[in-house]
Amino acid sequence: MKASLRIWLRRWNGRSAVKHSRRPQKLARCLTVALATAWGGAACTGAAAAATVHLEVTPTQTLTTAYAVYYNKNSSGVFSFPLGTLPAGQTTSFDHDFPFVDPSAFDPSPPFTQYWEPVGYGIVGLFGEGDATGATFSFQNSDAIDSGATFESLFTAQNGFTEASFISTLNSFPTFAGSWVNTFDHLLKVPYGSQATLVNFSTAAFGGTAIATVPEPAGWVLLVLGGGAFFWLPRRRASCPS
Repeated sequence: MKASLRIWLRRWNGRSAVKHSRRPQKLARCLTVALATAWGGAACTGAAAAATVHLEVTPTQTLTTAYAVYYNKNSSGVFSFPLGTLPAGQTTSFDHDFPFVDPSAFDPSPPFTQYWEPVGYGIVGLFGEGDATGATFSFQNSDAIDSGATFESLFTAQNGFTEASFISTLNSFPTFAGSWVNTFDHLLKVPYGSQATLVNFSTAAFGGTAIATVPEPAGWVLLVLGGGAFFWLPRRRASCPS
């Protein structure tokens, strides 16, 4: 009887040891699957290799026509997006996608390797109607307002365009917004993450605010949370079929 009991105990202990020795391997396999799933989800959505610019614009007067202009480190050109009509006193938000541009291309910090850096954004718009139509631009600060600048002193003196010519051209050729910001980028380009001061013309007056940011891709959050969630599951639920 004692001999039979000893034999049974040895067999039971052997099976138990094998069972427990497999648990870390099963848990490791499950964690690998979780991380691979999270990574695959990010890759499939393109989040790991794409950027989204989040823009918020709050004008003091309704902008009947408006455009956002963006720079990034991967291109010497600018990208313009129509914003439509922006109501006065309201914050209107936009998300503009750049599917094949890494978010790091929108980092406005040094070192600067291209002549168009630091990168940033610009806002171009029109307010009012008929003869009362005026132009609105983004500036890094309120210097133009504080100095009493005019459209003529800031722009016409540099390129010969009067405000009436600018308004007419913008209404006819929407891409003109990007060209205008590119010509006066030292005045109108605002670094990502910094709030822009909107200035209304003919004589500079406060026209509201805007800000453009580039959030981190959501895919990395999915990756971290996906792996963490599986890691903290109870051991009995973390087992996978052999």
